[in-house]
Amino acid sequence: MSRSRALFAVALAVGLIAPALAQPTPKDRPAPAPRALALNVLPYVGDKTLTAELKLTDDQVKTLTDFRKAQWDAEYTTPVGEFAKGQADRDAATLAVLKKTLTADQLARGKQLIAQRLLQDTRARAFLAGPDGLAPVSPSFVRVSPGTLRQYPEIAAAVKLTPEQQKEVDAAPASTGGPGGGPFGIPEPRVVLTPEQSVALKAFVGPVGSGNLFATSDRRSGGASNFPDDFGPGGFRDTPLSLLTRTRRVQTELKLSEDQLQALGDLETGTQIGRDDRQTLSPEKYAARQKQAATEIAAGIAKVLKPEQATRFKQIGVTQLLVVGVGRRVW
Repeated sequence: MSRSRALFAVALAVGLIAPALAQPTPKDRPAPAPRALALNVLPYVGDKTLTAELKLTDDQVKTLTDFRKAQWDAEYTTPVGEFAKGQADRDAATLAVLKKTLTADQLARGKQLIAQRLLQDTRARAFLAGPDGLAPVSPSFVRVSPGTLRQYPEIAAAVKLTPEQQKEVDAAPASTGGPGGGPFGIPEPRVVLTPEQSVALKAFVGPVGSGNLFATSDRRSGGASNFPDDFGPGGFRDTPLSLLTRTRRVQTELKLSEDQLQALGDLETGTQIGRDDRQTLSPEKYAARQKQAATEIAAGIAKVLKPEQATRFKQIGVTQLLVVGVGRRVW
């Protein structure tokens, strides 16, 4: 492995372990549009629990996965801003394919399983559930996310919200959408159901599924990333430069000169990818832009750091990897 590639790998590891905290959701961000439960069945086609519960045939799985793949291909080659404009048409096409491919009973059971997943606690699902044998995470029938009630009208209709509960849903910030807790384990508001509403919700979702559901997504569009594909799917939002340009202890430990700091800062500025690119470029072209930036970052770091600084920076990266399991930062 070349020196520049090895150094980039270390910088990547450190950037992965110590990401920046997510910025707060803007107050004026619109809440997610209402969504039919049936639409959420498509991402889980191929999951062993869904296949068993719905008794899907091989032909049904193939029809739906082929349709899903066609949607992925369209998304991957279309600018994000343009792709978003066709969401209503895609939803209508998805519902049509589901109704044509599945029996009425299969689709009804699929909607029940999706509702159960939406009522699960995100943290419990993340830490207690896995695809290899752990018990299913039970849905909550007492405390429900206002975001879930707002985005999925079928669930709200099943429990018949009181006027007071509806006010709670309407007053909740737009960021409280989806199942479970808020970001970083911070609990989000919950609407507490009455015993009668809990009974109605249990009846609506049917028997608890035999296992946990795991969705399949297009790995080509794993999220905003500044790293090349051979380091795994996207999702990382900091560049490896962040530890060198924004962490005073690392700068002091490496004894970076003013000229080095200036060079690293210029490198960071020069390799930033504009937010508008996320809307105007297709994910395919966006990934190419990211890979180009990653190559420039690797070469730039290797050029700026002296050999002894590069060695010490690697040691810092190893230290971070060793302590990640206990949840604390060294640098």
